[in-house]
Order: sequence, then structure tokens, then C-alpha cells
Amino acid sequence: MKGLLQWSYTKTSYQRTVSASLDVDAKFASGPRRWSKALSSTVADYDVVGDPRHNVPGHGVNRDIVERPESLLPSLGLLIARELAEQVRAGINRAREERAVKAFEAAGHEAARIENRGVDATAFDVAGGRLQKPVQHGDATLTPGTAFTIPADIAPPSCLLVVATASDPEAQLTLSTADGTYGDLRGRSSTTIEMCPGEGASKPVVQLSTNKAAQARWGVYATDAGSPNSSGQR
Repeated sequence: MKGLLQWSYTKTSYQRTVSASLDVDAKFASGPRRWSKALSSTVADYDVVGDPRHNVPGHGVNRDIVERPESLLPSLGLLIARELAEQVRAGINRAREERAVKAFEAAGHEAARIENRGVDATAFDVAGGRLQKPVQHGDATLTPGTAFTIPADIAPPSCLLVVATASDPEAQLTLSTADGTYGDLRGRSSTTIEMCPGEGASKPVVQLSTNKAAQARWGVYATDAGSPNSSGQR
């Protein structure tokens, strides 16, 4: 039996990287911010001369990589735009949080602990003057496909507001009760549901879910009965 014949072919690889440093000074309602970040974008391709006799498909390199390095600038521009959007969103959220925390404390509530500022601010945004008091706070380590259960116990005549916020702004959180009576399924980094006596179970099973691994802080609050919350889920 004759051995298999061997042959070789040449594959030429090409790679080009463009990098930039983003330095930004911005002014938000919460105060000035300055940040810097190094960004880079890399494109790779290869060139092979086809050999049909030996079943080697040919592939021509994208000539822009070789001849037009400026062709990488659009991809770098997307990275810059994404970074700016993330930082601007964080600045706006920080200013909103600080306004809500000040209003929360001005309404006579105890000053929020640092780790609770985000959920307390969201709770006050939703309920405003109907917010009575925080009942419980906690942390959640979330993974996709696994729901985290938040303890909830409705004590008439008060309603119960449940709030969860993720540290990652790209996380898409949802809150819902196991029986489907309540749900905020919008998929945002902050999620809320508000439950009142007579509208479902007195001890509902509240489940917090995510689309990606994330750390979240949650809070449960007693509220006066009133209009539906901002998610329209009451």
C-alpha cells in the first residue's frame, strides 16, 4: 500500500492594529468628571493561492488592510462612541441617583447607606411620597438561566415595592412573581415591581433574572397604595 503523498502551500497572514487614547473632560449635574481610556482595534486576514488539485481553496487578503490603514478608523470610531455613551449614561444615572437620594432624605427617611443609594434612589423615583420605609436590602450574584429569589411579604394595608439594580449597565434584569401576577420584563439594568394586598399572594415568590452574569443590589419597600409604578406593572 502506497503512503499518502504530502504537499505544502503558502498562507500569508496580515494584521494591522490602530490605537488611540480617549481623554475626556465633562460636566454633569453631579459635578465635573475626567477620564482617560486606551482604545485599539485590530483587523486580521490572510492570503492563499488556491490549489484545486489538492482541495485547497484560495483566499485573497482584504487589500484595505495592506494598502489603506485609515480603513480601520471607522471601527475605532465605534469603540470611541460606545465608551462615550457608557460614560455619559453613567454620569446621568449618577446625577439622577444623587437627586433622588436628596429627595429621599428630605422626605424624612433615614440617610441611605452607600451600598443602598442606587436602589433607594430608584424606589423614591417610582413611589415618591408614597414610599413609607425600606424593609430589607441585599445582594445577588446573578447567572443567566437561574432566578434569584427575593423575600417578599405584603403587610396590609401597605403595598410592597421591589427594586433591583445591576452594577453592570449592560445587564438586562427582569423581576416577576412565580405565579405571573406581576412582572417587569423590559430588560434594563434597573427593574421594579409593586404589589398590593388583594392583587395576588400575600407572600409572593419574587424572582430576579438576568441575561448575563452580574452583581445586583436589591431592596424591598413598604408603600402607600396609589397609581401603578413607572414600569406600569401593578
